[in-house]
Amino acid sequence: MEEKNYILELCQGRCDDPRARIIKAALEEFGLYSFLGARTREIAAKAGVNHAAISYYFGGKTELYTEVATQICDFININNRPYSQKLEELKKSPAPKEARKLLVELISKRMASESVPDYLLRSMILIISREELYQTKVFDIFLEVFRKDIALVAELISMASSGQLSGNRATLLARMFIGQAHIFSSSRSSLQKILGTDKHSEEVVEHSSALVLELIDKFIM
Repeated sequence: MEEKNYILELCQGRCDDPRARIIKAALEEFGLYSFLGARTREIAAKAGVNHAAISYYFGGKTELYTEVATQICDFININNRPYSQKLEELKKSPAPKEARKLLVELISKRMASESVPDYLLRSMILIISREELYQTKVFDIFLEVFRKDIALVAELISMASSGQLSGNRATLLARMFIGQAHIFSSSRSSLQKILGTDKHSEEVVEHSSALVLELIDKFIM
């Protein structure tokens, strides 16, 4: 049985489970202050639970941070699953145009991230970026997901380019696309202010998708 993903529940507006509230508060606290700077008493206060609840549900600060990392990884896997399944279907009869279309859809969705609240998106990207830079003991949890994520995009790049981009070249390009999508989506609040919009409008999403298509075509056509 698959473990419950509290980040997915938070994205769906469900926060009635005390464990979900703790995960929500922990994401914000670890995102802002890192593992060393975060305080479990502050996490408990933000979650509206007794400090002892963290020990009861998760064991302690280290275990809570490990669970947050696991939840992030599971969330990435859940979001990637439809694309992985479509890629497996494409492998049966490789079609560059369809692979290109799927690649654009995946990267565009990452850039828009409309279904993920700003505070969750920023917190996850901050935690991921910090782990990539400093590689604490939790980094190993992320490593497998990073590899799978990059491999998914790299395979789509290779198929979309009819094999002209493959191996390390496809892998490096995949990492570039993923990294830029993270930067773009995590800065969307400032983008809204720059563009003078109150929300991440459909027009911005459409423009983003068009630019992703143009960028991908420059590399793989």
